[in-house]
Amino acid sequence: MAQMLKDPENMAQLKQMMADPAFQTQAKAMAQQMKAAGELPDFSQIGQMAQAMRAQGGAGGAAAAEIARLRQENANLRAGI
Repeated sequence: MAQMLKDPENMAQLKQMMADPAFQTQAKAMAQQMKAAGELPDFSQIGQMAQAMRAQGGAGGAAAAEIARLRQENANLRAGI
């Protein structure tokens, strides 16, 4: 992930995604969920969130696709694939 963020294009996509009002709304809801529950949210839903963002189009599409790809890559690493 750190290596990915060294690429100016990837960093620009991340900044664009974070500026997206839909992303900000989702991030705020997740933070409120964490506060209310006193625990970490279910990050296994990140793929679903990425799909929803891609379906909406907009600024978060490419970054959301990258998040979904990284999530799958991490799952593969944990599974030893």
